[in-house]
Amino acid sequence: MQQIDAQKLNDKTPMNAPMANIGTLHQTLAPLSGGLHLRVYTDLSAAELAWRHLEQHGVATVYQSYAWCSTWCRTVSKARGADPVIVLAEDSFGRPIFLLPLQQRSIFGFKVIEALTAPQCTYGFGLFDKVFYSQGAWEWFEQNLHLVQAILPSHDVLRIADVPERVGGKPNPLLSVRHFRAANRSYSMSLQMDFDTLLAEKRSAETRRGLRKRDAKLAAEGELAFGLPPPGNAMDVTLNAMFADQEKRLAEAGVHNVYDTDERQFIRELGAVETPEGPLLRPYKLALNGETLCVMLGAYYGKTYWALISSLAEGNARKHSPGDYALRGLFRALCEDGTTRLDFAAGDTAYKLHWADECIPLQIVIRSNSLKGLALGLLMLMREKLKYFAKNNAAFRPLLFGLRKLVWGHSR
Repeated sequence: MQQIDAQKLNDKTPMNAPMANIGTLHQTLAPLSGGLHLRVYTDLSAAELAWRHLEQHGVATVYQSYAWCSTWCRTVSKARGADPVIVLAEDSFGRPIFLLPLQQRSIFGFKVIEALTAPQCTYGFGLFDKVFYSQGAWEWFEQNLHLVQAILPSHDVLRIADVPERVGGKPNPLLSVRHFRAANRSYSMSLQMDFDTLLAEKRSAETRRGLRKRDAKLAAEGELAFGLPPPGNAMDVTLNAMFADQEKRLAEAGVHNVYDTDERQFIRELGAVETPEGPLLRPYKLALNGETLCVMLGAYYGKTYWALISSLAEGNARKHSPGDYALRGLFRALCEDGTTRLDFAAGDTAYKLHWADECIPLQIVIRSNSLKGLALGLLMLMREKLKYFAKNNAAFRPLLFGLRKLVWGHSR
């Protein structure tokens, strides 16, 4: 195993770095290979100090942030029967080295441990000290993930879905063990240039001319306004319009129940969260004559815009592609405010292919922990393989999606 550079850790993290509070401790384990101590908590607040320290000094995505996870536990976990399982690793000085936000819930009588906030967790990941992440995380997890699993609460299957192959340009250490190809891919784009330069790089001169003509037709329909909602209750009004329009649009494709009542409340409460970078949620809205045409909702974390939900209203204006107009407006706004990257999230969509400069394959980690867990793990894997086949087979995909629309029209 590659050794962690203790001196760099000492330089990076002071001796009085915040440790986890003792409270609701599920289990602890003596030092492991690499000199790390593991603790498992069943209450987020018990690990909050270490959690926030890793957010400030480590590598993570918005889906592992304390704000995201604590809001989920406050709004959704109880209804899901999901209990938080927080794995914290510290070095011999008590400095937090990594944290894995997980949850346990029952699925058809099986105890499953998965990423906290699943299925609204776009990426299976953790929070990692930057030095550990770059120097020894891969080797550590390769040798010790089985010991991490051993101290988790009793379970049948450990399933971490949509694990990105790399984060921050480095291989994801959670994939150092056996894993399988997930159905989706993710896409992202660098924004370290002004928008006009970005547009010229991504779209041809002929396409840009076509966009200007189409934009002029949309502008001729009335007064266009694009931007973030003002302070006050405008956030709730914008989110309500977004959910209503998204529900209608997805229903046209036979997709229903993507966000239930609890998950919508989760999004609404995130809308009130303030971080050192400003509001966590940024719903950019395009309106025509005061009526919402579309909403581009994302979270802002680590100078990255994490795309979450988009909506498009019904009406005659659709023929002028207001969604594309709003998308370019979003890119311009992000370039102007210094955002360095836009994460399009998982899913293959034509517009992502036009704009993204990085495709990130997603994987799934499934580790059975009992005999009946082995059966469930195999079913989970078969389901993922079927989804992958459907999404990558042009002949089979319309048949499967048509059947879904005819029978139940539900996507999860």
